[in-house]
Amino acid sequence: MKLYHGTNEDYLPQIMVKGLQPRGKRKSHWEQYPSRNDMVYLTVAYPFYFALNTKGLGRPIVLEIESEELNEELLHPDEDFVVQSLAKKPKHIEKIHNDIRNNLESYQQHWQLSIENLGNCCYKGNIHKAAIKRVCLFNPKARPTIATMVLDPTISLMNYQFMHAKYTSLVAWMFGDIAELPQEAGIEHCLTRDLSDADPGLIAQIKGIKKQYAQRKQESKDRTGIVVALIQNGKIMAKAEKIPRLSADSKKRTVAPKGKIVAKKKSTSSKGSQKRKTAVEKHLP
Repeated sequence: MKLYHGTNEDYLPQIMVKGLQPRGKRKSHWEQYPSRNDMVYLTVAYPFYFALNTKGLGRPIVLEIESEELNEELLHPDEDFVVQSLAKKPKHIEKIHNDIRNNLESYQQHWQLSIENLGNCCYKGNIHKAAIKRVCLFNPKARPTIATMVLDPTISLMNYQFMHAKYTSLVAWMFGDIAELPQEAGIEHCLTRDLSDADPGLIAQIKGIKKQYAQRKQESKDRTGIVVALIQNGKIMAKAEKIPRLSADSKKRTVAPKGKIVAKKKSTSSKGSQKRKTAVEKHLP
């Protein structure tokens, strides 16, 4: 499985030497719910969104990591996945977020469900430079339409259930793995709809959708502002002009069974948090 990490070009020289490191003492980019400072956060869906939200003077960049070269025991679910799975109501998120983040090791066994249902996970400790296989450098000023698409997502279990194909396809296009940008869901119906008896408002709306469809097809052919390079053991080897296309089978998403999020028992936990963790509180959507 390919995992991705979004960051800024300013950090690339250090990454090529030391690999991907947790943020450590650096301030988190997310003020309301700070990330764990001992984790490297990974995604299959939102790396360019995270890259554009990373502070720096350079271009946003996304690194591709081969998950088979990581220690599976150090892979953890994103705390947002656990929180959203266990929170009975949105207002409960704030109450349980810090506790779950601080005790994320108790949920380590759910890292694959985290990817399959939210698109994110995290890795405790350093990711060796040998596991980093490609880098994509993106100039959002040169491609404002693509930047708008990148900044679109709402990161939630429900949204990912319906939109995962669009987000993962956008990542694949950025890396040159597929030829065309993802279109909006349901657009095929609009393109083939009979408008002979439609009202003027609907006709105008369909024409706008068709125009956007054609623009996105044309945008797909333009690689301006996007550079993909191969990496071997911390060295950028060459610009990746030709990338093998994905087979149909490799594009299929494995849907996780509707299991339940249960924490491993931890004797040092407080009485309240222990009760919550060991209970089965919510089915996955």
